[in-house]
Amino acid sequence: MADPIEGEDASAVEFIVEEGEAGQRLDVFLVRRIKGLGRASAKRMIEDGRVRIDGQKRRKGVLLQAGERVTLEGPPSLPDFDPIPDEAHSVGILYEDEDLLIVDKPAGMHSHPLKRDERGTVANAIMAIAPECVAYGAMRREAGLMNRLDTETSGLMIVARSERAAEGMARLFEREAIDKRYRALAMGEVRAPWSIDLPIAHHPGDRRKMVAISVYDPALSERARPALTEILSSEIRGGHSYIEIRARSARRHQVRVHLSSLGHPLVGDLLYGGKALDGLDRHFLHASALVFHHPVSGKECVFKSPLPQELRDALGALGFS
Repeated sequence: MADPIEGEDASAVEFIVEEGEAGQRLDVFLVRRIKGLGRASAKRMIEDGRVRIDGQKRRKGVLLQAGERVTLEGPPSLPDFDPIPDEAHSVGILYEDEDLLIVDKPAGMHSHPLKRDERGTVANAIMAIAPECVAYGAMRREAGLMNRLDTETSGLMIVARSERAAEGMARLFEREAIDKRYRALAMGEVRAPWSIDLPIAHHPGDRRKMVAISVYDPALSERARPALTEILSSEIRGGHSYIEIRARSARRHQVRVHLSSLGHPLVGDLLYGGKALDGLDRHFLHASALVFHHPVSGKECVFKSPLPQELRDALGALGFS
């Protein structure tokens, strides 16, 4: 295969697909041919119509054939970078094979760095364990992470360590075929079962927040994405509800904004109206279980993460069993 070119040199250039590259997805081809280009940036370029195959605009997932001419119009934006390996900040490894890692993120740790010199994130920890993962995330800075968790949320994360796993997991997420379970403590009395089926959009006045759309709003509804959160069980004590949640869609702040929109924000979630709890310096949300079919073997995978000690202590202080 031809050597990759530097990103800043990739302006109005053409690539010829070689025999060994036949069968690759278009976005994967670009990532391999342009040094430093992440998959998210490659997908954006394709969606913007800046990449053509034999003069035609094509989808990001199209499979290339030998001899085709791939043309890139204009330089890609390359804010991407490889996270610094960081052995000082570790994550628990619940499962690993040649294609996947399942890690257990502690609260207070960012999913991935925003700056080149940043350390202490899940992605930095992954780089110290399995540096090959850097090639398989949506961006290299994500080090193969297939899902994200908010900084204060603890629990399970999926990491791809092969191209076939990354593509397979992406398909599972697109089909919402991953059963994600959470444990949460909400304000007020939350009854179960209960389904919250409200689309989610970025908040128009606060870039930190999302908003659930319950009534059509022309300024927001067109940009909202569907989201379904299911309350499976609930234990109620003294004005709080300890609940189990299932979410198949993967929207930013989905559980937090859905509960808040119904008047039941998470305990400790100050951004969405929750109240702090003495002795707990985070919001009460834990990604407790994942159920999906392995993207390569097809076998059913069930992973569980126990509730962290600080959350067990909070439940005990409120009288939960």
